[in-house]
Amino acid sequence: MTGQRSPHDIDDALLRESADDLYENAPCSYLSTTPDGVIIRVNQTFLAWTGYGRDALVGRLSFADLLRVGGKIYYETHVAPLLQMQGAAPEIAFDLVTKAGRLLPTLVSATQTRDAAGRPLLHRMTVFNASDRRRYEQELLRAKNAAEQATADLQRSQATLAAERDRLRQILDILPVAVLIVGADGQTVLTNAAARALLGRDVTAAFLIEATDAPGSALELLCPDGTPYPRADRPLRRSL
Repeated sequence: MTGQRSPHDIDDALLRESADDLYENAPCSYLSTTPDGVIIRVNQTFLAWTGYGRDALVGRLSFADLLRVGGKIYYETHVAPLLQMQGAAPEIAFDLVTKAGRLLPTLVSATQTRDAAGRPLLHRMTVFNASDRRRYEQELLRAKNAAEQATADLQRSQATLAAERDRLRQILDILPVAVLIVGADGQTVLTNAAARALLGRDVTAAFLIEATDAPGSALELLCPDGTPYPRADRPLRRSL
C-alpha cells in the first residue's frame, strides 16, 4: 500500500542507527563516573539540560559537585555506600544545579561496574528529568493541604455553632417567659424550659422567634435594643 513501509525497510532503518547517536541524543541523560565520582563521560542530553560544556565536566567535576549541599551529603553517605555494597542505587531523587544556577529535579539510577577481580571500575548513571513529576506532586500536596484546612475550618465552625447553641440554651432556660425559636423551615430550633412545660397545651402567651441562620443570630434577636420579643400570632401546639 502506498505510504507504508515494509518490515524489511524498518529493520534496515534501525540497523543504520548509530549507537553513538543513540547515546548522545537519548531522551534521558547518561553519564559515567569513576568510583570516587569524577565524571568521565556524559551525553549531549545531559549537557543540554544543565547548560555545561563537555570540557567543563569531564575530568573536572564530580557528580556530587552538581548537587546542593544536602544532595552532596546524601550522595556521599547513602548512594556511594549503596553502590559499593549492592552495586546499584535505583530511582533516587536529586536536584541538579545547572550552570545558570537553576535547580533541575531529576530521578537518578546508578549501577557499578567491576573488573574480573571484583574491583570497582566505574559508575553508570541514568538521569531522568522529573520537573513535571515534581510539579504534579506539589499540586497534589497543595490540594491535600487545602482539603485538610477546609476540614479543620468546618470542624471549628461546627464547634463554634455547638458552643453558641449551648450558650443560647443556657440563657433561654433562665428566662421566666416561654420562648420558642423556630427556623425558616418551620422546624423547632430551641425552646426554653418554660416553653417545654407549656407545649402540652395551647400556649397563647409564648413568644415566637424566627431564626434565619445559626443560634447566634437568634441570640441577637432575643435582646435587640431591649425591645420585647415578637409575640406568636396564633396558639402554639405540640405539632410545632
